[in-house]
Amino acid sequence: MTDDDPINNRDNFKAGIFYYNPDDDRMLIRLPGTVNRYVFNYARWPVYLVIVPVAAMICYALFFRR
Repeated sequence: MTDDDPINNRDNFKAGIFYYNPDDDRMLIRLPGTVNRYVFNYARWPVYLVIVPVAAMICYALFFRR
């Protein structure tokens, strides 16, 4: 990653934590200066193929737990 990497531009973050950049082709981006911290690029539609089923499983587990 370079200094002109779009991940370094805070304007690409919505609400401070959601990375949204339609011009960036990456779907999963490592945060600079970290070892194991990644963010999803919410402008990429395949991200929603991961988020929606995981959210559905969490809701199912919360509603139907014993």
